[in-house]
Amino acid sequence: MDITVSIVSDSRVIRKRFWEGFTADPPSRHPRNPEAEFEFTDEEFSALFGPGRAPLVRVVLDVKE
Repeated sequence: MDITVSIVSDSRVIRKRFWEGFTADPPSRHPRNPEAEFEFTDEEFSALFGPGRAPLVRVVLDVKE
């Protein structure tokens, strides 16, 4: 499966991370664990929040047959 993790604000993707061809095998067979770290300046982070506003974390799993 492919995995996409996005930070969304005002219906716009601000940051995105993508993994292609991830499999959910046991760690003993496939030790790859997806990790995402998003960095923001103080100004960028503050702009995500406000009256009636909050960012979303969107996770999309595209399962391949």
